[in-house]
Formats: sequence, C-alpha cells, structure tokens
Amino acid sequence: MGTFEPITFGYEWETLILKPDLSLAENRDVEWLGRYIRNRFPWSRTGIDYLGWGREGRLLEIRSGILKSYTQLVEETYLQIEEIRRVCKEKEWIFLPAGSHPAIGNAVGLHVHMGSIYDFSVATRIADVLIKYAPCFSALASNSPIWGTDLKREFKSYRVLRNADYNSTVRRISREGIAQFFWGDDVCVKTDIHSTIELRIGDSASSEELTKQYVAFVIAFVIGFLKKNTQRFSKNLYIEYIENRFQAARYGLQARFTWDGKDRNVVDILWDMMDTADFKAIGCNGLGLIEEMLQKRQTQADFCLFIHKFHGDVFELTRELGNLTGRENAFRDYLSKAPQLPSLEPLRIDDFILSYITKETPISYIYELLNLPYGVLTERLAKLIKEGKIIRERTPEYGERYTRTCI
Repeated sequence: MGTFEPITFGYEWETLILKPDLSLAENRDVEWLGRYIRNRFPWSRTGIDYLGWGREGRLLEIRSGILKSYTQLVEETYLQIEEIRRVCKEKEWIFLPAGSHPAIGNAVGLHVHMGSIYDFSVATRIADVLIKYAPCFSALASNSPIWGTDLKREFKSYRVLRNADYNSTVRRISREGIAQFFWGDDVCVKTDIHSTIELRIGDSASSEELTKQYVAFVIAFVIGFLKKNTQRFSKNLYIEYIENRFQAARYGLQARFTWDGKDRNVVDILWDMMDTADFKAIGCNGLGLIEEMLQKRQTQADFCLFIHKFHGDVFELTRELGNLTGRENAFRDYLSKAPQLPSLEPLRIDDFILSYITKETPISYIYELLNLPYGVLTERLAKLIKEGKIIRERTPEYGERYTRTCI
C-alpha cells in the first residue's frame, strides 16, 4: 500500500490560555506567547489558531518541529510545556489544555501528522482505509464531556459529535484517479501542504504524558499497519467508521463497535492495534499510561466527569481543571485509583436519529447528525416510515421533511 520515506511525524496540540476570570486571553497576548516560544526554541512551530465559528478568540497551538524519534518527541514537548507553564504563571494566565472550554464549549483538538509521503493518490488510498481506525483513536482521546450550556452530559466527546466545529468531519470519499483535496476531514491528506497524512479526530489532551504517548501510538500503529495491511476501502468499512465514530464520541473507551460485521469492545481493538504498532521504528519502549487506560476503560473525559461531581458549576470546574494542569501527574494519579469501567451497550443509530425528529424536520438537519451518506440515510428513514414511527412530506418549497408520529 505504501510506506513513509523517511519516517517523520509531528503534532499540533491546541490549548486554551485564559484570564484569571476564566475568559479567553486577549488575542494579542496569545499571539505574543506563540512568537515567544518560537524565538525561545527555533525548532518549534508553535503559533495560534482560531477558536469558534466567529473567530472570536485565539488558541495557543503547540506545534512540534519535524520529529524523527520518540526521544525527540519527549524532549521537545517537555521544553515547550515547561516554558509555557512558567510564562503563564508569571503573567497570571491559566493554561488549560482540554477538548473544550467547559463553560463556553468550542472545539480544541490534538492533530497528528504522519509522513513523509508525497504521492497524493497513494496517500489518499491509505487515508481511505485508516478511517476505519480513527474512531479507536477518538475513543482513547475523549476529553470534552462538558460543553457549555449542554446539560445532558451524554457524550464523552462533544467535540467529535459536533464535528469539531467543522474542523474534524467525516472523511469525504472521491473515486480513485479523480480524488480532490479536502481540508478538515478526520483523516486528511496534506501532501500539497506538508508531506503528511493528518489525523484530526482526537480531542486535545490535558496531560503532557498522554500527548506524547498518543502521538507515538498513532505513528507507530500506522507504520506497522502499512507493512502488513492488504485491506481496501469498501462501503461497509465506511458505514462502520461513521457509526463507530458516533459510539466513540458517546462512550469513549466503554464503547462497543461494529467491526467487520461483528460486535467488539473498542479496547480489544486497541490492544490489537498495539500489537500491530511498530514502536521500534521510532525508538519507543512502551506506553504505560495508555495501557492502564485500556485496562480500566478510563479516559480524560471520565476524569473530568469525576471532578465535576465535586465542582458542579462549570466555572468552578474550569478553574479546577486549570489548577490541575500545573500537576503533570494529576491524570495518572486519578487513573491509579480509578475503578475499571464496564463496556456499555451501544445506542442504536436509528433510535438516535428518531430522537431528533420532531415536526417537519428537514432532511438536511437529520443528515448533519451523523453525516451518513444520503443513500444510507434515506434507507434508514424509509425503515422508520415502514415501522410507522415517522411520516414524510415533500414540497417544492421545503424539499423533504419528516415528522414523528408520536412525540
């Protein structure tokens, strides 16, 4: 299928910089901090990104240089984080790496670049198969269970459920030979910008240690996968990917997936992926924190929800999370005492779709829930019509709309 020549990788770790009142830091301050880190460490690519639809704030995006080994990953991440923490303490800013700002929402992610690869067609074939594994990495990285005013607390990654404010979306598929560049897919081919394939689905990590291990796991797995894989893209693979993406967002490491037509716990799939990963290729000897997470089915989202029990107000929770970022071992300490969580029965996709249909609900709104292909979605809606649960109305003015028969 193709290999990386040479093996290089990198990451973009989006983080929040807050004022003492928990509001976003001034744009000019975040921009200054990005410039300061680049000047302090010339190999760094750290800078800013935008938060939210209205571009109302700035994220500090901690960017590695081009990495070739796990040792380099560990050393350069440590140097940047320690300096960022020092500056934030000096300026009385709150450094908050997390999948969202609990009080206001908005998506904050951790992106991994995998390379080097230059042929767009080859990279596209690889990305079209790697989407199968993207929900597994999403489950592992879940870290946005509190999303502003959404009080349901039903998902461990609201960021993925909401397509990361359209910065990490279901991968769009084009026919081989006429594939086009798309930006922002869960697995994004970027050979025209960088010599990489980018995994964008992961929530931002609150733990420096998890960031390093997650990045290492992604690149080591893909290297090992490319040496052995003979799998090809298929419609079934694509539908399972979209449905598993939803289950990962809802349940994290407690999720159960449909995998090659069979029911499997996501942690069992991730253990298999650990066996496939070629850690020697990047000089990594093991991922102790991730292994403990898999053993206990615990994620940073579960850690956040645990803290939320004692800090019910979202602003109190945000402050406490900010305090904990000063303690690098906070998540590991929690994990060492946390119980093993059970796997959970998956929510039926049809039931989820039905729950969002009320009166005269446009099909475009239903499509946005999961981004299932329209042909697949209309088949599911036809089934619900046959079961007498919804009715369909078609008009020239409004197109296709659906109404639940019993609300």
